[in-house]
Amino acid sequence: CIDPSPMTIMFSQSGGFFITAQTTKDARPGLYEYTARLHYGLGRKRHPHTHDHKFKVEVFDVCIPDSKDSEYCHDLWVNLCGTPMPEDAENPYIASFNSNAHHFGIETFSEEWFTLIKNYAKVFKKERMNVVSIPYYPLLYKNVKIGENGEYIFDFTLFDRVVDTFLEYGDVKYFCGFHLMQKVQTMLGMESGKDNFDHPLATVLFDPDRGIEDFHWIYMSDERAWPHLRNMLSAVYAHVKERGLEKRWLQHVSDEVEGDVAFEAVSRGYDLVHEVCPEFKTIDATWPSSLERYGEKLDIHVPATYVHDENLEEYAEALKNTNVDIWTYTSLQPQFTYMSRLDDWKLIATRFLHWYNFKHNLNGYLCWSWNWWFYGDPWHDACCGGWPLDGWVVFPDVENLSVMESVRQVECVGGIYDVELLKICDKIDSEKTRMLVDIMINRANDFTVDSDLFFRIRRILLEMAAGKK
Repeated sequence: CIDPSPMTIMFSQSGGFFITAQTTKDARPGLYEYTARLHYGLGRKRHPHTHDHKFKVEVFDVCIPDSKDSEYCHDLWVNLCGTPMPEDAENPYIASFNSNAHHFGIETFSEEWFTLIKNYAKVFKKERMNVVSIPYYPLLYKNVKIGENGEYIFDFTLFDRVVDTFLEYGDVKYFCGFHLMQKVQTMLGMESGKDNFDHPLATVLFDPDRGIEDFHWIYMSDERAWPHLRNMLSAVYAHVKERGLEKRWLQHVSDEVEGDVAFEAVSRGYDLVHEVCPEFKTIDATWPSSLERYGEKLDIHVPATYVHDENLEEYAEALKNTNVDIWTYTSLQPQFTYMSRLDDWKLIATRFLHWYNFKHNLNGYLCWSWNWWFYGDPWHDACCGGWPLDGWVVFPDVENLSVMESVRQVECVGGIYDVELLKICDKIDSEKTRMLVDIMINRANDFTVDSDLFFRIRRILLEMAAGKK
């Protein structure tokens, strides 16, 4: 965690701090010299001393696009309103409907909560996170009515205020409707690996007899499931289209599904989205078989980085000969020598996730967790489901109703800046740019960890983009 609060270092202890240099579009290129002056006491009597640390910042004549205008998409799932889970879940953070309320001590949808969401949007802009997940059910559950023909009549007040907050304070390229179906063993509390359920996927009904913390889950084999999804999508699409956002909307159906029954339901879900919401694009995290199973029904296929790496020819063929787009994602795995943002691996591997995408002409990166603190206590739990700190890359800043960033996230964002730089250089001299990328990375588990080499290569790219020979 990068904590911006004052730091007290006692005698014989040490501490670290970060100096961050940021520039603006109208900054003049050139070399800037700065001094960081440290005031400290020395020894047990703590006599005052100062130390001047001089450093230089070089600004190049290179300007990258705003994230909302970028071709590259950065999508980390944000917990805004919590995720409904079984009431009897053993983990109290999972059982808590809203980990934001739990950690910040505020009421969901209160003015304090909207201040928190505004501050989230500001951090999103800083981190070039230009895809924002919108949780339909928590935002639409309040005051929903059923029309004469069974249609849903929603109160979009909360929905619109959240969308408008990100439009005003963030830098949004796409909004993304969260999953329409979830895995049963997760959402209905069944033990993983058991097959004694009616369907592997479930969805949520708008049930006036159930509260917002006790959603009414039903199997996708239930006859009520599909009319429900049609009604909800129809109402959401009409409202989004009225607001002129229909071309900036993505839609998840279900995440990482396996098995014929689940594939059939998800495929039917994509058909429904395209029928009812013709200008929405579908997107999901997938396994290799998704190319064959879904084809162009799924507009944006998102395999894990290592899955893409193991099936390079198939994904390259799909990009070349179909209308699908392909991103990559990371989620808990892989470990070992693969690129990841896990806490126990080298930071350059986090940055190179985006170099890998550039190398293979992929225009998006997704990860399941920005602030999913209900999977553990961010201040005390080193692991999330057995994996090092993958449940969050930011930490709750309770005093300021905001978040503190992690070093991992700062490096991840650095990789996204690098992608924009690489795209500029690719237009100037594609052969040279691709050669430099190949020097740095070969495969998703075969790349340099030499940071000195990395910065030398990056400087070459900066000079190329700035027109320096």
